Amino acid sequence: MANNYSHLFPNLISRSRLCRRLKGLLRAMEIIRQNLLFLLNADLTSIRIVDNFPLPLCHLKRLSRSTCPFEYLANVGRCESKGETYYGVKVHIMATLSGIPVGYCITPASTHNTKCLIALLADTPNLLGITILGDKGYAGKELHELVLQQFEVTMLVQQRCYNKELPESVAMHAGQNLTRSVTGLMLQLKAKFTAFNLANYLNVLLDEPILQVASF
Repeated sequence: MANNYSHLFPNLISRSRLCRRLKGLLRAMEIIRQNLLFLLNADLTSIRIVDNFPLPLCHLKRLSRSTCPFEYLANVGRCESKGETYYGVKVHIMATLSGIPVGYCITPASTHNTKCLIALLADTPNLLGITILGDKGYAGKELHELVLQQFEVTMLVQQRCYNKELPESVAMHAGQNLTRSVTGLMLQLKAKFTAFNLANYLNVLLDEPILQVASF
């Protein structure tokens, strides 16, 4: 923002001071995020999508001589879709078919998607009777039976399909990390998901397409 909107915000504070201020707004940001989901009718959708993306925290070549940031949360895992091994965490997202994220959680990089799904569902409200779509990483008869029994959610697996014409998702920006603590990481994700939902709500008010938030 400092580079692109300096004429609108000539007196921006430093990043470190911004982060300190945001720490006191965690609860407020969550309330705002939940209210935006209500205004976007995202919490009423009966079909949702689950997926995840890697969040590297340290390059493997530097890991042996680093302080192993987030050592109680992060570890070494592999992202098959990118064909790379990394040290960090996975961010798991539940979104509507239109691309609005309604829930998310963080797990170590090596955690299997099936275990992550349970954690994500447990942390997401208003799931009764919905259907969740996932790729083959969420396949498994036992998992689907557990999800149906514990959360009354139907799980379907579909082939992953990429469309290069779709707007860039929030996951691409959330994957950029500048923090050095778990608290800072959670703060960063909370702020980005809240801002993303706010931008999409402004798009709705302005009759603009969902997900096209680059101008905000």
